[in-house]
Amino acid sequence: MEKKYEFTGEIMRHVLVRRIRDRKIYQEPTILHRIVAVRDFGDVKKGDIGGWIEDEKNLSHEGECWVYDEAKVYDHAIVCDNAKIYNFAEIYYCVKICDNAKIHNNVKIYNNVRIHDNVEIFDNAEIYDNVSILEHVKIYNNAKVFNNIMACGYSKIFDNAKVFKSVDIWGNVQIFNNAQVSDGVRLSNNTKIYGCASVYNGATIKDNVQIFDYAKVNMADINDSAKIYGNAVIGGREEGFHNKFPIIWRNVQVYGNALINGKIYLYDNVEVCGNAILFSDIKISGDVMICKSSQI
Repeated sequence: MEKKYEFTGEIMRHVLVRRIRDRKIYQEPTILHRIVAVRDFGDVKKGDIGGWIEDEKNLSHEGECWVYDEAKVYDHAIVCDNAKIYNFAEIYYCVKICDNAKIHNNVKIYNNVRIHDNVEIFDNAEIYDNVSILEHVKIYNNAKVFNNIMACGYSKIFDNAKVFKSVDIWGNVQIFNNAQVSDGVRLSNNTKIYGCASVYNGATIKDNVQIFDYAKVNMADINDSAKIYGNAVIGGREEGFHNKFPIIWRNVQVYGNALINGKIYLYDNVEVCGNAILFSDIKISGDVMICKSSQI
């Protein structure tokens, strides 16, 4: 294997801030080395000054991968294949960035994260704690993704969105504005979560669904172009050993201050709005509107 870089002799004493599971923060110093290219590869020319690494295990000599500018890679992190790390990004603590992934700006990625394929992460995004990002996903602005997340497809997470605690994302999902998605949620197929919406507690959302404004959804199955918005609240409940949760699909709209809780089936253009409350085991379909102060 022919080496493609060496250390320039310039060093940086860098303070590594680690976050451990109980969320206590402690500091640990490390020494980083500036790199310089010793041969041409990709868009890098011999003599080009690169960023900072702790040792040669952090940056492969194979492929066209490179650490640019003032970016830092250290603490058992690996950059390989054709991955590129730019600007002031920091990659550390058991992270692997590979394939054609690109990391820009002030991004921080740490603690058992895998970034593959053509993923791009930029701006001030932060990714940490057992996350896998694959295919063509983009994460940017001030988004945070952490704690057992898998995201793939052409999904985008941006603005101030947060995704955390065992969430799976497939397809062309978009999560943005101040939306939060957490706790075992599964999202797929053109779903959009935005505004100040919250989706959590094992909900399954797919197929062109939109959840926005201040809506809250938990323990529900929502699909097929449904819209949940306003201050609507949709949730399931536990009864003994069984979960009773709403199933909502085919162009249903729930909005206003509507509350839906329990084993409720809504489909085929139903609208629930105003101060309506649905709280019993029922099925409603067709061009029905339930609104004002209705309680069922």
